[in-house]
Amino acid sequence: MHACCTRGHPNPPLSDVTTALDDLEKAFALVQAARSEVTTKTVSQDNAEAKLDQTLVPTAPQGLSATAGEHESNLSDAGQEGTGR
Repeated sequence: MHACCTRGHPNPPLSDVTTALDDLEKAFALVQAARSEVTTKTVSQDNAEAKLDQTLVPTAPQGLSATAGEHESNLSDAGQEGTGR
């Protein structure tokens, strides 16, 4: 006889093993459901981001170039402070 079995009584009891396997299957199913939910929410977030990008792209070049020009001007002005120019 094996060490886990003595006189027809398995150790651990078969009912304990079955319960542990059932618990594992339930936990696995919950993890799979959570992963699916995360995937769905990530796709939703990606779609919202793409929609925002599409909304902003037509105005981005004008906004960026004007802003960049302003920053360059501000940097030039800042460098001249205190020089008497």
